[in-house]
Amino acid sequence: MVEGLLEVLSAEFQSDLADVPLPELEAKLSELLTTRLGISLTPEMQSQVGNLAHYLQLSSSLFASSPQEQDMDVELDEVLKVGQKFAFCQKMRTEMLSLSRLWP
Repeated sequence: MVEGLLEVLSAEFQSDLADVPLPELEAKLSELLTTRLGISLTPEMQSQVGNLAHYLQLSSSLFASSPQEQDMDVELDEVLKVGQKFAFCQKMRTEMLSLSRLWP
């Protein structure tokens, strides 16, 4: 859910959320919650939007700096046998990707 909110808000601002001033992010988040989700924000909920906006800014920085998982384009059972130990390294990944492109 956090990643989905990050994607929507990043698209709205067309920039990294870490670069968006917090009051602007809070306003856009409130707008999205009320217009897109149809939520009536009570005063208590509105006070929490600021906390959520701050959390999303921090999360945006963390997601940007964390390595993203990549698919190897190869089914694991095609390269490993039952009982075989698995050690992954970049060279092995490159070789597997090269080999996988040889077969349709």
